[in-house]
Amino acid sequence: MTRMLRAVTLSTMFTAALISAFGCNVQRVEYAQAEPEAPRTAAVVWWQEGGAYRSAWVEAHGDEPTSRERRPEAVIATGNGLWAFRRTFAGRMDLAASCACVYGTPEPHESCAPHPTSIDAEAFVRLSDGRVVGAGSPGSGDGLVEFGRGVDLESSLGGTTVIGIHDDVYACGAHGIYSDAIAWIDLDERLGPLPSPVPASEGLSRLISTASQQFSDDEEMKGCIADPPNPELYAAHLAFDHGNARLAYEFTTFAPYYCGEGPGHYSRATTVPSSDEPPVAAELHTIPAFVTAFLGTLPKNARFGGYGFARNSDFTIFASAPIPPPKSGT
Repeated sequence: MTRMLRAVTLSTMFTAALISAFGCNVQRVEYAQAEPEAPRTAAVVWWQEGGAYRSAWVEAHGDEPTSRERRPEAVIATGNGLWAFRRTFAGRMDLAASCACVYGTPEPHESCAPHPTSIDAEAFVRLSDGRVVGAGSPGSGDGLVEFGRGVDLESSLGGTTVIGIHDDVYACGAHGIYSDAIAWIDLDERLGPLPSPVPASEGLSRLISTASQQFSDDEEMKGCIADPPNPELYAAHLAFDHGNARLAYEFTTFAPYYCGEGPGHYSRATTVPSSDEPPVAAELHTIPAFVTAFLGTLPKNARFGGYGFARNSDFTIFASAPIPPPKSGT
């Protein structure tokens, strides 16, 4: 982020002290004040509509927003370029040939040679050069017969994005194993994972108490979760409240598989809003009026995902970068 450098003028008192101390003439220098940064007038906004991601280049013209271009995919505007959220190659895994091979009881003449498998998953692809930043390698396929990964783009502010990672694994048990995680990704500087925000210790007990009450008050959870529940902090999310960005915290409590609709299918979840500000530049904490006005033009079923201020030089890339055909799994 660009920081305004402010020139500091020597005070009259400090100048006099120098003259007295060194017995010499000190010329007072007046520094020109830096010009205030011009208001941001262009942003890339993305949203979900009917299960599909969409984005638009939006500019402020007076009090009215103008959408100059749209794309049928989510695009994140950052200080490090424009990033599209797409399904792409994530890595390779050697999966087991069969459960019999996993258990060491293959049929006669059955080959237990591992099956090299290409894994695709959603990731961020920079439109200018194709660089990919994702959730990381899926890891080893030892003992696994099937593996699938899906990644959801949950929200973003500038280059700070929040994604949900969902792995579906079959390792020859009674049913599949489901792994869910929330990850914060920095597309501005680190080009990789960020530490997930956590509430201050003095506020955590209050959030846990609220989560416990929400669990207890939810009639659908009665008979599924323990009474009283035992909430544990699961993840931090970006939330937008009346045009302001804040953090919301998700808590989970154990639930049996048959009614576990939360992360991993062995939990139930509830989300508690907070007044905590997200770890992004202050200029992003309040959604600009022209972005808010543009959101008012979207269909009622559209879900706002995020925005980032855009550089005018990036418009040509946004408007003309090719869009590949969708990969299977989208």
